[in-house]
Amino acid sequence: MNVSQYVNEFRLAYAADLLVSGNESVAGIAERSGFMTRSNFYREFQRVYDQSPTEYRSTGPLANGQPTTG
Repeated sequence: MNVSQYVNEFRLAYAADLLVSGNESVAGIAERSGFMTRSNFYREFQRVYDQSPTEYRSTGPLANGQPTTG
């Protein structure tokens, strides 16, 4: 894993934690997590978590078997 991939996965883990811990908009979370565009955020989130950020929010990390960053 190179530095860029590491940073991207760290940002996604942070975003996943924000998705289940509050009610901020997905667009706001994408921006807060450091993604320049929503489309890139959605694409990368889907690639790593195998579901959209909205789907992840409704099912939560325990249902997905994903740890949170906290």
